Amino acid sequence: MNDASPIPLHQPQSFIPTFFEPDPALQGLLNGQPEQFFILRIEQMYRHLHGPVPPVRSVAHSALFITSGEARMTIGYDHYVAQPNDLLLVPAGQIYSFRPADVNTGYLLHVHPDVLLAAGGGEFEFLTGWGQPLIHFGATEAGFVQVLLQRLLAAYGQNGLGVMPLLRAYLGALFAEANQAYRPLASGTSSAAATLAHAFKQLLSQHIRHLHRVAAYADLLHVTPNHLNKAVKIRHGEVAYYLD
Repeated sequence: MNDASPIPLHQPQSFIPTFFEPDPALQGLLNGQPEQFFILRIEQMYRHLHGPVPPVRSVAHSALFITSGEARMTIGYDHYVAQPNDLLLVPAGQIYSFRPADVNTGYLLHVHPDVLLAAGGGEFEFLTGWGQPLIHFGATEAGFVQVLLQRLLAAYGQNGLGVMPLLRAYLGALFAEANQAYRPLASGTSSAAATLAHAFKQLLSQHIRHLHRVAAYADLLHVTPNHLNKAVKIRHGEVAYYLD
């Protein structure tokens, strides 16, 4: 990708009208402050998706908790399939895409980093460009998570952001559960290529708004663009396709 066509950065106010058919429930989100926080049932939203979502980015973190079916999503270079009791996270600023063919139920959570920070959420590895964004809960833990999501949905549905202290309390507990269940990428996969690819993904999450060429990241990492592309291909099976 060249400098003239960066990956678009969306807020809900532009994302929903662009990719979803008109629906009163979705349009109602736009009357509040959806860039700060919202939660709804996945099936309430996905049935109105009118086509595939190409690579985009968001100003906030997103989380999908699956209760039935599957959700497929590309996050950065990697492809993930979330199944029941899985939490799939997209960090703010991370590139992602998905298609409308999945059949699933669950919860979609959208929370701005400032809101999560105020809820006591620290620097979670799963909300970085190099962390593991797919978290699997055991049956007992998944039950706790689902109760928290139900409480968030009920409180938000009845009062919007007017009960933000309560929303923050539930969010803090939810992300604490996620952090407890989180398992980082296996250290045994560490290699020179993996280390370089992870460093590239970290820089990408920080600078994607204004750096869109492989050469710029190669300079920051003190390697040649060809060497960086080879390392990414070894680690992820493809080159830096959305750059240059």
